[in-house]
Amino acid sequence: RQAKDLSERLATASNGKQLDPELAAFLKPDIVYTSPLTRAVQTAVLALGPSLTEPGGLGEVAFMPNAREKHNFGGMDTVSKKTGVSILYSVLDKLRALTRELNDDIVDTFAKLHFDISEVEEQWWTAGSSESSAQVHARTKEFMAQLLYSPHRSAVVVGHSHFFRSVISKYLA
Repeated sequence: RQAKDLSERLATASNGKQLDPELAAFLKPDIVYTSPLTRAVQTAVLALGPSLTEPGGLGEVAFMPNAREKHNFGGMDTVSKKTGVSILYSVLDKLRALTRELNDDIVDTFAKLHFDISEVEEQWWTAGSSESSAQVHARTKEFMAQLLYSPHRSAVVVGHSHFFRSVISKYLA
């Protein structure tokens, strides 16, 4: 529901108004990077999909394994065993269920998006019961390098709170 609310707020914000350039870049990013974990992909599609598929939207969504949640001991929502198109099929199944619940056409939006799955064709998750601090540090460093050297003028990243806390504490504190 939060992602749907965000989508509606973004649509209202851009409704025929002269926008601040930073807000405009957020509403029409060149690319959306998303964690390949299902809930992040759903959030990207629900919240940003409609603006990405409007005229002038590029519709580009790239899976970025480095934006995944920190793998904590026992955290079952921080792991996956899906790769490539199987991630897309799983997300689509869950979106179909949400479509019935929300009475929405989000499946049509999903079909209009272009997903870059090149970084998730093989195992992209951390093996073991949890990620060490050193592993998280290395991943945050690589994540920041990916953003810094991205060829895109504007990007939005959809990910997870614990991972973003690590990034912010390392680079913005």
